[in-house]
Order: sequence, then structure tokens, then C-alpha cells
Amino acid sequence: MKRSIAIFLGLVLSSHSLLAQAPSGVTITSHRHDRLAITTRDYWIALPHNYDDGGGGKYQMVYISSTDPTTAFVAYQGDTTMLQVVPGKPTTFVAPLSWEMQSSDLIENKAIHVWSNDAPLFVDVNQHDPYTSDATYVIPSIGWGRQYVVASYASLFEGFGTYVYDLPSEFVLISNQDGTLVDIVPSVDLRGDVPSTVVHPKGVPFRVQLNTGQTVQYKAVACTAADSFDVTGTRITSSKPIGVIGATQCANIPTDFPYCDYICEMLQPIRTWGTLYYTAPLIGHVGGDTYLVIGSQQGQTITRTDQTGSDTFKTFTNAYDHFFRHDIATPSSWTSDAPFMLVQYSNSATWPDATNRNYDPFMMDINAVNHFETPVIFNVLASSGNQTPYVWHASIVARSGIPVFVDGIQLKTAPIYDDHQHAIYQMTALALKQYFVTSDSGVSVSVYGQSYDEAVGYAGTIGVSTIESFDSLAPMVAVQSGGGRSTHVDASDPSDNPSGLSHFEVDSMQNMTIVQPPTFIEGNGDATGSFDLVVTDPTKVAHASVRVMDLAGNYTRVEKNYDPATADVSTDPIPVQTTASNSLSTGSTAPNIDYATTQAGRVSIGLFDLLGNRVISVLDADESAGTHSVAPDVRLLPSGVYIYRIEANGTVTSGRLAVAR
Repeated sequence: MKRSIAIFLGLVLSSHSLLAQAPSGVTITSHRHDRLAITTRDYWIALPHNYDDGGGGKYQMVYISSTDPTTAFVAYQGDTTMLQVVPGKPTTFVAPLSWEMQSSDLIENKAIHVWSNDAPLFVDVNQHDPYTSDATYVIPSIGWGRQYVVASYASLFEGFGTYVYDLPSEFVLISNQDGTLVDIVPSVDLRGDVPSTVVHPKGVPFRVQLNTGQTVQYKAVACTAADSFDVTGTRITSSKPIGVIGATQCANIPTDFPYCDYICEMLQPIRTWGTLYYTAPLIGHVGGDTYLVIGSQQGQTITRTDQTGSDTFKTFTNAYDHFFRHDIATPSSWTSDAPFMLVQYSNSATWPDATNRNYDPFMMDINAVNHFETPVIFNVLASSGNQTPYVWHASIVARSGIPVFVDGIQLKTAPIYDDHQHAIYQMTALALKQYFVTSDSGVSVSVYGQSYDEAVGYAGTIGVSTIESFDSLAPMVAVQSGGGRSTHVDASDPSDNPSGLSHFEVDSMQNMTIVQPPTFIEGNGDATGSFDLVVTDPTKVAHASVRVMDLAGNYTRVEKNYDPATADVSTDPIPVQTTASNSLSTGSTAPNIDYATTQAGRVSIGLFDLLGNRVISVLDADESAGTHSVAPDVRLLPSGVYIYRIEANGTVTSGRLAVAR
């Protein structure tokens, strides 16, 4: 059984000595604002209801890729499939049509779990039916949040004579934690089993509880007009992070322009919304594209800028209001003084004058500038059954003047827009493969394919860290070793503006296991967390490298090496240039903090409680190279366990300090 923090603290409080920062064989290094570090091996997805014309050819494809050779697992309702993944080309998995969600207001066990045990994954989904398809980038579970506003589009209002299609606007919730409470304020009347019956009225909050692997889909009540049956703007708040997908079974965009197409996209939580975005028009798309903005503040103004200048795109009266516009045809930047969400849509084939027959509706999230990453690995999706082969395109946004490389080759294409801050590039006729895009200051990518009366679009990646976070401190880590074979790690997020812990990422592991308590929820932003590293076979060499991540992109790496040839563990070189030990001054109950620096420079030492709150500033001074000792004044502190943090020479060391009376 995993030891709880409470039990561990009880053991420490009986001692007057300072626990060592890192037992022999364990090294700790800290890193700040590394967006690339927030990768993941764990995904959950569900399949919203796509239109089916009954003509055959419908399928649901999951695409899985990685930068490393690995085994991916796909689990559904207790059955697991193993797939071999090689770098450079997505591995495909065809999900049975029975996995699609077709109900409304019914909790089902229809979550699809995709993961790897030893390598980061990149996952996309394409839900295909002839003439009505769309794809989505699957946001990893660590990128989920607890607050969302749904983005979708209006139900289809179209038919023949007295017959009207029932192809509603919809959204799906996905849970990977038991006991997840979700509060929903619908923006439109929602149905149950009977399309015309309202079970959740517009504006009336209701609650649903989901457990691990459960999903629920909500559809707008059967429409009686073209523009008033859209789940966009629905507010969602949950007790634990969830995944949310916005969709419409077959939308005309705009509503009075055929032909309809299925649209879907996994949505960003509010915590990841940004204040600056860049967009490119769809290649060869006449009459402009549709854009949706969702604000976060009362009275918020969103400004759009293109080559002709800047204009107010929308000023919102209320927080979380939304606005569509259908005719944006120029490369643009989008700004506001508060976070907002931006979604791009392809319009129907008949927009504006039946000239877009090689396009049809799709939707795709736009990544904020603050979430630019390098590298961005995206998949161009092989498909079958569409009327003519897709022609694939990508839009790439990067810092102005910074070279962009695609698969290691510098992109020589001139940007279609450059405001001297960022530049927008377009690529066309993409091959069906995995692409590797790099730039020293990060990039954002949008991917889309067009065919006759059909199109799909999706984000190349969506940032998962908390946007605009002021948290620039790596998580604090304190380690206790149990004879070398077991190592207990306690972590907390120390900052005046903590983003909270995200997850524990295993970079490498040999002959060792990681055990973390079920009370720690990945992506939840918890203030504290812990895990144990346990050697599996004590007669063999063992190694583990684990990153303790926070939601702002900071992380602390814990490495453990075990060598059975020695009585303890091996002592690898410590990359951190600051070390600390403990001692007690003669006749004193206040423990000293002993540390050594390899070069002269500023040394800052702080003392924090286990929630990451600073309680004492121990030292902030210039020090010479060598060994030093400082005795923190703990006379006013209550008995308990605290964490000290030493920053010197650009590195960080932390450990535990026990105060007992």
C-alpha cells in the first residue's frame, strides 16, 4: 500500500534532524517554462454522433504516432488492443461503428483509452461518411480542465416538404476519474430519448456524475428554425478534469448555405485560452471562412488585424458570450486584453455562390501564441472511401524572422503574412505521413484536407499548459530513501501564483516501478503530490527518470540509480551545481542548512510549508564558491515539516526540514 503523506509526516516529526535533499544515487534538476516538456502518453476520446446516409462507407479511424518506437494500447470496455508504432508514419486503428455515441442524456461506458508505457504519443481521429466527415486532434488527458465553454454550430434545418432532417448540434463529456461531478448550463434546450422533448431547458443548470471511462452526449432539441438550436455557449464546470468535444451531425455553414457536413473538435479548457492568435485563410476557399470567438470577461473587446489595418471584431456584453462571422478572407492576428477562444470553420460548398465545391464544413481549434511549441509533430491522415482523394494543406505560424524547419529542411516559402512579430506560412499537397516542424521560438500548425463536397480540419497540436501563468518556479521535490530499494518523493508547487502540479512523467525506467496514490489526479492542479520508486528485482541494476510537472510548463526531474553490487546505490555525478546537507548547531534545536556552490554568485534560500507557501526568507546574498552553512530562524514556526529551496548558479535544490519542539 502506498504510504500517505500524513503517515510520512508523523515519522519525520519525531526527529530533530534535517532530512537529506537527495539520498545517494538520486539526483534532482529543475527547469522553467519548458513547453515541450509537457508531452503525454495518455489519451481518452469518444466519438460523437456523425450523420449516416445509409449508403455504406462510414468508418471511424484513430491515428497514433510517436517520435520513438513503442507499443500503443487501445482499450474499450475492458478489451485492449496492442499496436506497434514506428516513427514517421501513423499507425491506424479502426474503431467499430458501435463505439459511436448516438444517444442523448444517457451515461455510457464509451470512452476510448489510448496510451503508451514508454514514449509520447500523438493521436488524431477521423470520423468519415461519404460527403460528411471531420477529424480532431485528441487533447491529452493532462491538457483537460474543469471549466469549458462549448463550441459547435447550429443544427441543420433543412428538408423536403413536411419532412425536416433531425441532425442536431451536440457535445460530449469524457471522464477518466471516478466521482466526477459536472455542472452544465445549457445555451439551448437539450433533448433526451425523444427528439422533440426538452429534458434540460436552456439556462437551467443541472448536474451529472461520471466515473472512469464514462461518457455522456447531449443534443439540442429537434429544431424548428435555422439559427436558434446551437449548443455553442453551453457552460461546463466539473469537480475533476474532463474532456469535452463539440460537434454537429451535419451543419450548413452559414445555416442557409448547403451542403451540410459533420463537424467536431476536442475543445480547449478555459485555463488554456490565450490573448493573441494568428490565422490563415483556407487555400482556394472563395468568400472567406467562418470564425467563432468566445470571450471570458464582461465588456471584453476582441480586435482583428490584417494587411489593411485593425478593426474591432466584437465587444461582448457578458462574460462567455460568443460571436460568429462568416466572411474572413485575409490572414489575421486576433488580440484582446483578456483570454478568449478562437475557432475556424470551413463554409459549405455553396458559399458564397456555389464556387467551393471542393470544400465543405469542418471546425478546428486555433492555438494561442503562448502555446507555440517546438517541435510540433502532426499527422496527415490517410483515408479511404471519399469521393476523390483529399488534397492536404497546413498553415504554420512562427516568430517573425526565425527559420522554420519541416522534417529537418528549412522552409523557404515566403510568408503570406508578417507583422514583424509573427509570420504565417502555408504548405500544400502534403504527403500522407507524420511531419516534424521545428523553430527556435516555437510554432503552431493547423491541418486540413479538401475533397469534392467534403473536407476535414484539425489542430496540429493544442497547448496543454495553463496560459499566461505567472508561475515560473519548478515544483519542489523532497526525497527519502528506504535502503536504496525504495525511494519516496514528495512534491509541491511553490509560487506566489502557483499553477498546480500537472502529473508525474516517466522518461525512462528499468527494473523499477512507480507507485502514486489514487488521491493524486493528473492535470488537476493539486498543490501537493507524491510517489514511490520501487526496485523490482534487487539483484539487478535499476534506473528511473521521472519529471514532476506543473501546469505552467516548469518541471523538476528526479533520477534514481540502483546498483546491487554496492550496499547502497550508485553515486552518479550530480548535474545540479548546488548541494545541501544537514547538521545541528551545538546546543541548538534549529537545524543548519549546509550547502556547497561551485562558483561565486547570488544564493537565495527560502523555507516553505507543504502547500508551497513561503514562510521564511532564509538568505538572499552573494556568496563565494565553497561550502557554507546557514541556520534558519524557526523560533516562530509551529512544529512540522517544511521544504527548503536553494537557488544558486541558475540551479535549484530542495529538501525537507523538520521542526520539533
